[in-house]
Amino acid sequence: MTRLLILAGALAVLLAAGSSRADAPPYNIYELEYSDAAHDWESPHYGEIVKCVGGIVTHKFRQRIVLQDPTLGSEWAAIEVRGYPVYPVGLEIGDQADFDSVYVDEYRGVTVLQYYNASSHVVNSSGHPLPDPVHLTVWDLRYPPQPEDTERYTGMLTVIPERVTIGERDLGSHEDNYELVSLGGAIAWASDYGNTDIDSTYYVASGECYQRLVGIPQRYVYEDEWDYYQFLPRGIADYTPCGTDVAETAFLVSPTCPNPFVAPGEIAFALAHPGEVRVEIHDLLGRSVIRLVDGVRSAGPHQIAWDGRDARGRVAPAGIYLVRTEAGGQVQAHRVCLITR
Repeated sequence: MTRLLILAGALAVLLAAGSSRADAPPYNIYELEYSDAAHDWESPHYGEIVKCVGGIVTHKFRQRIVLQDPTLGSEWAAIEVRGYPVYPVGLEIGDQADFDSVYVDEYRGVTVLQYYNASSHVVNSSGHPLPDPVHLTVWDLRYPPQPEDTERYTGMLTVIPERVTIGERDLGSHEDNYELVSLGGAIAWASDYGNTDIDSTYYVASGECYQRLVGIPQRYVYEDEWDYYQFLPRGIADYTPCGTDVAETAFLVSPTCPNPFVAPGEIAFALAHPGEVRVEIHDLLGRSVIRLVDGVRSAGPHQIAWDGRDARGRVAPAGIYLVRTEAGGQVQAHRVCLITR
């Protein structure tokens, strides 16, 4: 709390002085957004005035703009810009823009660029297609929060192509969150307050089923009372009810739990329809370590375990492996980290 007050005071001084930095160092979104447990999941540039280069506007809601750079890949590629006390104008979804003299802040668990009276921006080009949403599972966003799995996706355009049921509502600090419950029983939290098409608190109701949700993950930390990730759909088109005539994902895989793990590690997957399934462990050179599943499985949730051994029964060395799952003509791969005792 003391640190937050100090930084808030520093920003207040900047606001009062209307100061800017003509020499503000330029960083891309990855460099501003990347964090880890050693830094308490905060930006390495927390408290600095910087220039942010290379972002496409993917969403605008309230006093916030979300930027994502599709050239940076599927992790640490998006960041929020918040207007305080002024709001950047003249920006539309699909614009590619740079922001100068913005303040890197950590606002209730979210790395944000505070746009104040000395900040500026330039639209370099317009009409860009939005990045393809990164595929996530409910497990990736699960509650309680797991920043080692989830933080890298905050602010990014993501999709949960997984059949979910809306569970309990009126959760969280402002009682505007609700549960997303997967077939496998994993639970994440979502909120409709980022939905620009509605004026009420909720678009969804408990018990409803959705087979696809698009949105933006965001973390929310409030003192010692709350800490959770929330999945924010942007508009009504982001909700696809179950039974809608759209292409359905054949299966969803939950990464090994926990991760990193000491063997055995549990792998959960859910099938939309019965069929052939193959689950195989590969090393980072693409070589097969062991095949865990190879055959027909029923629709619904399944769980298997990897005991950390290869196909010959030898203990696999500690390190990073890929869990490759194939079903219904589709393939998913997740990284896991095996730790030896």
